[in-house]
Amino acid sequence: MSYDALFSPIKLRGLELKNRVVLPGMNTKMVKNKHDVGEDLPAYHAARAAGGCGLNIVELVSICPECHAYLYLGLYNEHHRDELRKVTDAIHAAGGKAAVQIWHGGFVPEEFFDKTNKLETPDTLTVERIHEIVKQFGYSAKLAAEAGFDALEFHGAHTYLPHEFMNPSLNKRTDEYGNQSLENRCRFLTETIALCRAEVGPFFPILVRFSADEFLKDGLDMEQAVEIAKLLEANGVDAIDISAGGLRSNAEDAFQDAEYPVIRVGDAILAGKIHAAIYTAYCAAREL
Repeated sequence: MSYDALFSPIKLRGLELKNRVVLPGMNTKMVKNKHDVGEDLPAYHAARAAGGCGLNIVELVSICPECHAYLYLGLYNEHHRDELRKVTDAIHAAGGKAAVQIWHGGFVPEEFFDKTNKLETPDTLTVERIHEIVKQFGYSAKLAAEAGFDALEFHGAHTYLPHEFMNPSLNKRTDEYGNQSLENRCRFLTETIALCRAEVGPFFPILVRFSADEFLKDGLDMEQAVEIAKLLEANGVDAIDISAGGLRSNAEDAFQDAEYPVIRVGDAILAGKIHAAIYTAYCAAREL
């Protein structure tokens, strides 16, 4: 088997990566003082950049105090920006490139949060609060660029707030963000991407992570995922990071025939199917 593509350069908008090896955003709990970068986090990422990663996606960061989870980094003020520059400087010094994963948890387990936080879900949000959250994502994107990140990943998977808007069984709204159409369910996502793009400029790559299949009868599935991927591409997203499942998913049901059910295997299969669907549509459009 050849791995030439894996180790060949790729360009995402204005960013050239030396290869397609990407460290995904994973929460390390390397945090101090509740919100700040821990002493070990810069070295953790520098080691992986030095080891050959083309892109390090630094773990998810909370975009507002309302969704700030315990031992999660934040990126909603200048102090957070300056803290995260320690990480981007370390990655760049090791020859790597850095992205950050911006996040609003929505309906996540309460133990993730401080007791002062309230869970925010599509059904509980006013339109005014939705617009405010979109602006908070945009400001977080601006801070990410100022912190020295080379790209931005919008976390829309795993039953977090953007996923909840996209999910037909969780989104019970009846307004322009509601369940009447896929376009409506994705409106929060597309409005957020548009504002992030305005904040970071035309050459800064934006990635989106979302769950292509929840393995639930009433959840997102492959057919919807392909349409969401096309919508994201049309709205200027540069790369799509495919995940699977969510907080309601049952891995045993999803892979009931497997001896060891592993969601990661499903992710790779789903990503291949979505890429094929988008590429087929792209080729057909070029022939018109």
